[in-house]
Amino acid sequence: DFGDVELVLPRRTVKRVITISNYAQAPVRFSVATDPSGVFAPDKVSAVIPFASTASLTLSFTPHKAGNYYRRVYLLFEKQAAQFVDVLGSAYADAGTADKRRPMPI
Repeated sequence: DFGDVELVLPRRTVKRVITISNYAQAPVRFSVATDPSGVFAPDKVSAVIPFASTASLTLSFTPHKAGNYYRRVYLLFEKQAAQFVDVLGSAYADAGTADKRRPMPI
């Protein structure tokens, strides 16, 4: 959950880190299936996790208009089942701006 983000200039970005663990005895390649130009953007679209190690994936939430946002981000692993993370966030505008809407709470 990225919480509520106020729409101000410059645009605010909220980040969350996902830790991915590899318990196997071999390196695992993974890729992120999401739109990197969307409001939820990963810091990398693919990487290799060394054996018996972890990797970090940072997702950034940068909304451009007021509203509630939801996305299912898929993590695709080589020779493994796909996993997913559901992410959500809200954006609102200050009462002093032209867009005075505040989305319904999630």
